[in-house]
Amino acid sequence: MHYLLKKPNPKKAGADFVSELIASKLLCGNSYILSALDSYPKEIYLLPALVTELVIAHNNLVAYFDLKLFVC
Repeated sequence: MHYLLKKPNPKKAGADFVSELIASKLLCGNSYILSALDSYPKEIYLLPALVTELVIAHNNLVAYFDLKLFVC
């Protein structure tokens, strides 16, 4: 999985991803990562913490992320 830290997705370099992840955690209190799976993680993406809400299923696992995007 170390390859994900070098190149987490096609649009982001590893160092940029990690610095944005840490900044999100420090500024917003949370950091959310979305993983693109195909039997193992191929890409990871940082979700915007201010508009991301976790929806928990009855078994106490994350069912999905709900992005609260506002359109003016």
